[in-house]
Amino acid sequence: MKPFARCFCFVIAGYFLAANFSPAADTNPPPRLTVELRDGSRVVGTSVESNFKFHSTLLGDVDLEVKDIRSVECISSNSVKLSTANGDTLMVSFVNSEFALKTSFGKVDLQMDSVQNISVSAGTLGVHPLGLVALWSGEGNAKDSVNGHDAIVSSGMTYTPAKIGQGFNIVGPNDTISVPAAAALDVGNGQGFTLGCWMAPASVTDQEPLIEWRGNGRSINQGVHLWISTYFAGVGGEGCIYANIVDTQGGVHIFASPAGIVHPNTLQYVSLTYDKVSGVGKIYYNGALVASSNLGSFTPKTDTALLIGQRLDVGDFHYQGIMDEISLYNRALSDSEIQAIYTEQK
Repeated sequence: MKPFARCFCFVIAGYFLAANFSPAADTNPPPRLTVELRDGSRVVGTSVESNFKFHSTLLGDVDLEVKDIRSVECISSNSVKLSTANGDTLMVSFVNSEFALKTSFGKVDLQMDSVQNISVSAGTLGVHPLGLVALWSGEGNAKDSVNGHDAIVSSGMTYTPAKIGQGFNIVGPNDTISVPAAAALDVGNGQGFTLGCWMAPASVTDQEPLIEWRGNGRSINQGVHLWISTYFAGVGGEGCIYANIVDTQGGVHIFASPAGIVHPNTLQYVSLTYDKVSGVGKIYYNGALVASSNLGSFTPKTDTALLIGQRLDVGDFHYQGIMDEISLYNRALSDSEIQAIYTEQK
């Protein structure tokens, strides 16, 4: 058994070296835990402990950072199937008898023997790609877990189980989400940007806004926007993902995915990127590239408030459905990075 033990530990050590080498590790949000309890309850939060300790009959004690764990499945009170972020699996038992989570309603202490499953999720292998400047996850609140650019929500906003933990449950025009303008959110001033979110629209028959920069309630102050089911100037259609990367001079740069790819009442991952150097904008659906256009090099307008699921002036357009893990990056993520985020979170 000893050669196997040495081999396994080498793989684990190699993974730690790669993970700890990442320059983004200290600037990314902590990994999120979704804990399913034996009584059917579910608790979502971040671990107070940085490490979980296990015991293996073959390997002895195994001490893993939380971010390097993919899932823990409790087979019985003293038998746990541990899966790591780099693909290893091992039958172990918990060393500690309890652990704690930071949740939207405070610190929660949980007994290990009350746990059925633990899932760890926070971007690719527990680490978000470089450039993440804001993340609104809808975990019972509208907080930005990256830089504190918290959204302002209407008093009636509710939250519901979504892709990871909870998400925003936007049921009508009175449910509003907006983020005040901030220099860090003015990503158009940089070399590019990426918008992403999980969504489950109640319908795809009408055009609805997902995310857009828009200021002072005036259409002449519109900025970059990402919608679904929009048709304009021969572009888009019902069930499409539609983007207009408006520049600081008011110029429009429109492109869209084919119609019919967005479905109602199903969680789907959509994202938009723009790279200023190449001038290329891209739209992705469930991690796959579905539209690409050379729009030219310009400065996108992103200096106003950021509105989520609403346009409150011309036409009063509103999104209805679930939105989760709304993310903003200050660079254009690559095809492989978008695919990796989708694969990690799906």
